Amino acid sequence: MRSYILSLFILLISVSSQAQQPGLVIHAAELGVAKFHRMDAKVHAHLPGHSWLPYVIPDGATNQTPQIYQNQNGSVTIVFAHLEELFRAMIQVSSERKLKVGVLNVHAHGMPGGMWHARDAQELQSMECASWRSTVYAPDKSSYDQYYTPISKGQILEMRRVSQRPAKYGCVAGLADWQLIANRNPMLKQILTDDVHVNFLSCVVGMGPVGEAFTRGIGQLLGGSQSMVKSSIKYGLGDWSMPEGMGFWDYVSDDQLARDNSVYPVNRKDREIAQKGPIRVAHRQGDQWIVSVVADQDFMLLNGTKPGFVSKPTRVFHNVREPINPFVELPVSVTLPGTTISVRRLTH
Repeated sequence: MRSYILSLFILLISVSSQAQQPGLVIHAAELGVAKFHRMDAKVHAHLPGHSWLPYVIPDGATNQTPQIYQNQNGSVTIVFAHLEELFRAMIQVSSERKLKVGVLNVHAHGMPGGMWHARDAQELQSMECASWRSTVYAPDKSSYDQYYTPISKGQILEMRRVSQRPAKYGCVAGLADWQLIANRNPMLKQILTDDVHVNFLSCVVGMGPVGEAFTRGIGQLLGGSQSMVKSSIKYGLGDWSMPEGMGFWDYVSDDQLARDNSVYPVNRKDREIAQKGPIRVAHRQGDQWIVSVVADQDFMLLNGTKPGFVSKPTRVFHNVREPINPFVELPVSVTLPGTTISVRRLTH
């Protein structure tokens, strides 16, 4: 059997040894997850230094977006409702502070190759985003309760099928949407450092060949010669009990799933079900963008540390290419992790 246990690839060595000071760190939070974190912080106090504190919007903050906050550590939080709003807020913040963006953490509910929010103001008002509007504009407790909903084996297997070939789902911003909005806002690329790190703090964004293509595509779109793009292949965990960063979870067995589903909605504690997980990493090698997988990670770090691996990478699957499966039958709709909302497939 071919061994996939490889030594740490050269990019990680070079980046970690350079000890560069990052540029501006931006925590980009979709409004719904920001409201979840606000409720979570009311139920469980977040101590100073908690990784998810930048995603907690203040009491009294309305549903109006964008919201821009300066954090005590110098990072900036941007709460957004659609992708173009985020890009324009980033350009504004960079211009006002006369700093380029060195780290961009994007936090939203995810699915393979995309996240649940509109690409622009027009799509935000469309019928496809009606469920997003009704969920996100509801009281915080709605997002909070939905986050701790048990997930079925059927839903997990459906998501794995979704990861096998590209399709457009309603109100989900994928690679084509990022390309469209970035081209519409050409200043975006100019405000990013040559070693910008883009971290997707979302469930399963990097899952399967669809997640691989998305992670690589964001690197090609936004990255410089020393950049990295990171995404999770597994389900992401990020509540009060995970102060270090985003943890990981996935289906292992029927017994494990039954056990996790029995305690999760009762105890509401991500750490209780957390597992080690792999991070998909896109990086530039010469003129090519290479996608690798760094295994056995406890967390994805959110604080701007580069390269951002909390556990020493001892297993790296280098230059991973997962072929698209054109014959897989995609579900008509799929339930988004961390919600009770189903999104409809719009294309074949």
